Amino acid sequence: MSAAADPKSVYWQVKLEKVKTALEGNGFTVSIHTGLDDAARHVTETVVPREKPRTVGFGGSQTVLDSGVLERIRDLPGIELLDARAPGLSTTEIVELRRRMLLSDLYFSSSNALTMDGKLVNRDCFGNRVGALHFGPRKVVLLIGRNKICASVEEAVTRVRTVASPMNSLRLRRDTPCVKTGVCMDCKSPDRICSVWTLTEKCFPRERIHIQIINAEAGF
Repeated sequence: MSAAADPKSVYWQVKLEKVKTALEGNGFTVSIHTGLDDAARHVTETVVPREKPRTVGFGGSQTVLDSGVLERIRDLPGIELLDARAPGLSTTEIVELRRRMLLSDLYFSSSNALTMDGKLVNRDCFGNRVGALHFGPRKVVLLIGRNKICASVEEAVTRVRTVASPMNSLRLRRDTPCVKTGVCMDCKSPDRICSVWTLTEKCFPRERIHIQIINAEAGF
């Protein structure tokens, strides 16, 4: 390492390259980006022209919302953005939009955790996000901040219980015990957002899921 090199930058670049190699070995397509804007630009300049989607859906993800990728997609001609957050929608309309997203051409989301050996760990409420991750949309793009990288599946589960679940409950203004304790209490609250656990070990078919690793903290 040269005297001018930033130790933190070198550390993360080495770590992210290792994760990238592991993910590719598990069948994922992977790209590393300096930040959310870089990832969003890659989507509009590379992913969209290659995939030519007519319909685009997305799952609940602060990372996706913060990236600005949805606004970029919305401005592109010939693409219908399926947005269940649009004002004025009834509960029935929201559910139907989420159902339509399962057959979209391109689907955006994130992951609650990513392990060093290239596995995805997620916890979901309705199951629409993890459902789309595993089957349905022709192409899935996940934006994942480096803060979500964990050494093992066990550590990833702990991260979900102590970081992702409480913070997402706070984001969604849910009245659950974890918003007060900062850790999952395995509650029976009607406001609970945690219903489904998934562990994604391989991408099948290969390269269907494109993981954009963000070399910065992003999302919860």
